[in-house]
Amino acid sequence: MELKSEPELRLAPGEENQLIVSFLIKEGYHIQANRVKDENLIPTKLSFESAEGLRIGDPVYPQADEFRMEGVKEPLAVFGDTLKIQLPVKLINTMGKQRFLIKGQLYYQPCDASKCYYPREFDFNLSIRVK
Repeated sequence: MELKSEPELRLAPGEENQLIVSFLIKEGYHIQANRVKDENLIPTKLSFESAEGLRIGDPVYPQADEFRMEGVKEPLAVFGDTLKIQLPVKLINTMGKQRFLIKGQLYYQPCDASKCYYPREFDFNLSIRVK
């Protein structure tokens, strides 16, 4: 898993906009979607540290793909290739700040065509600049 590019957004006080965070999923693998069909699998979850003066809304995940894993009857709901998640972000109060650096984490369970692996955490940063 890797971040496609470090996301950065420019906002004016009181402004709300969408930030798109893109993750590259290693070739030959997929990760479980944010809503899984099998309760034994771990859903993908995007989370952030809180930042005073910013409001980050709930992530909007893309539609999942169906994947038929070897030995499993029902198709799995997965994300593959590039995962793009939208985040509503609103700048409430700058308090003299010119830039916010927010720590984020993607929690996910990777799988290949025949098995699933232990869940992993991928840490990254978001940059929000004040206009």
